[in-house]
Amino acid sequence: MVRKAGGEGTEYPKAVQDVSGPGTALMELDQAAHRAIGVAAALVTAWITLRKGDRR
Repeated sequence: MVRKAGGEGTEYPKAVQDVSGPGTALMELDQAAHRAIGVAAALVTAWITLRKGDRR
């Protein structure tokens, strides 16, 4: 991902490489990890809710 550096009033902004923003592999891996953690949390919650045992 390459973004333009510089703000308004910059005649020729320099291009800089973005290593962690949208569209990069690092961001995709981060999103996949968050999804996996969410699925694991849902499975643990369902297991705790549905397990058989001494209920009061």
